[in-house]
Amino acid sequence: KLPDDNKEDKKPPVKIEKDKEPAGYPTVNGSTRKKRRKAIIIALMTVVVIPIGIAIGYFVNENKKQLAYKTAINNGDTLFEEKSFNDAISAYEKAFDYKPGDQTAKEKIQQVSDSIEFYYDRSIAVGDSLKGISSWQPAKEAYNEALAWKPEDLIAKAKLQQVDSLLAIEAEAKTKDEEEAQLDAEAKAAEKAKAEEEARLLSEAKAKAAAERNARYGSFTDSR
Repeated sequence: KLPDDNKEDKKPPVKIEKDKEPAGYPTVNGSTRKKRRKAIIIALMTVVVIPIGIAIGYFVNENKKQLAYKTAINNGDTLFEEKSFNDAISAYEKAFDYKPGDQTAKEKIQQVSDSIEFYYDRSIAVGDSLKGISSWQPAKEAYNEALAWKPEDLIAKAKLQQVDSLLAIEAEAKTKDEEEAQLDAEAKAAEKAKAEEEARLLSEAKAKAAAERNARYGSFTDSR
């Protein structure tokens, strides 16, 4: 009978007890396994959770910026319709804080600037026409309107200064005329009062003379 060669080669399987590492590996206790699990969780958070959180934060921030941008544009549109042009430009420029170099905001600012130029030119033209016919006060109002569109405009300021000088000359001449008229009125009043006084004195003198004649001739008649 041939020997069973396989018997010699067979070895009983290595029995691995629960919660024990296989033979030949270092023994790992419960604390070490917890640390390993914690490390794995941290690694997963680093690779998956944190990037997702960052992405969510980015999108939330972008939504806030988009809302603020739309608010700035809408405010500018409202102010533009109210012809508050300088405030409208400030509102549109605020949009650049959320979208630097935004083309829409640039176009709207240009539109406002064009409107300012239109109303400014019209006010200057009206002021020049009124000044040409010596309507100083209406001309001044027109130049002030031009300055409302362009507060720092040197041309409008110079024209306004010219009109103010003409108004001052006109006011001085008017005051002088009024003073002369007052003096003339006072002189006429004094002359009239003098004439009335002379007339009164003359009347009194005539009445007195008449009374004396009546008294004299009346006594003579009675004596006869």
